[in-house]
Amino acid sequence: MQINEITGQIVDSAMKVHTALGPGLLESAYEVCLAHELKKRGLHAVTQVGLPVEYGGVKLEVGYRLTFWSRIRSSWKLKPSPKFTPSMKHNSFPT
Repeated sequence: MQINEITGQIVDSAMKVHTALGPGLLESAYEVCLAHELKKRGLHAVTQVGLPVEYGGVKLEVGYRLTFWSRIRSSWKLKPSPKFTPSMKHNSFPT
């Protein structure tokens, strides 16, 4: 699967979840349903991935948290809103 196909599957999954659940739920409800939908489509994604941060010369294990992380080295953050809008931030990380 190419990157554009994977991205399309991610967006389609998010829209399907939001259409089924509607607006106004907690982020955690959308997160678990989206993770389930992605797995049904054969996409590997893990949730709540902790990333370390270095502070004062000390590596602190969970300085940041990614809502989702996929094997295509992308992350995105769920942002529930009263209306559906493409509000997922997308970042690509170098290999």
